[in-house]
Amino acid sequence: MAAGVKNLILIFLEHARTYETSFMKDLHTAELANLLIFGSVGLILIIIGSISLVRTLIFTAFSRSSRGVVTGFIQNIHGKMVTYAPVVRFSDGDRIIKFTDQIFTNPPRCRIGQRVEVLYPRRNLQDAQITTNFQMYLVPLILLLIGFSFSGGLILMMFLVREFE
Repeated sequence: MAAGVKNLILIFLEHARTYETSFMKDLHTAELANLLIFGSVGLILIIIGSISLVRTLIFTAFSRSSRGVVTGFIQNIHGKMVTYAPVVRFSDGDRIIKFTDQIFTNPPRCRIGQRVEVLYPRRNLQDAQITTNFQMYLVPLILLLIGFSFSGGLILMMFLVREFE
């Protein structure tokens, strides 16, 4: 697969040399600006996604696990849209902790009385979260995917420019 892509690039480069065109001459200032903007946005998204992923990994590594029960919901109204966040009760030894999850959905993603896995930091029990890999890793992975997509074009263009020189 990689060899096929490399061959396509080499054919493109040879075609450009045949007609004595320079890649940099064909790029207009606006196109270069777009490349820089998309590349910069991509790099910023990669940085934010990486930080978010590291924070999630640290949170999961240093948190305790417990089983909790959904006791109710907090309702959030945005115009005509109504979303719900579960209120969960769990115990840490002899203490009973009640928290509201950070994720609001419609329809609610759990039901009252449902048992859920909870991760919570040892020092700040109110920062507890319902444990689902989908919820915990979705945002960092989306940011990284979009960031690499945006930056990939910039990296490809830089590679092509080097081939022409």
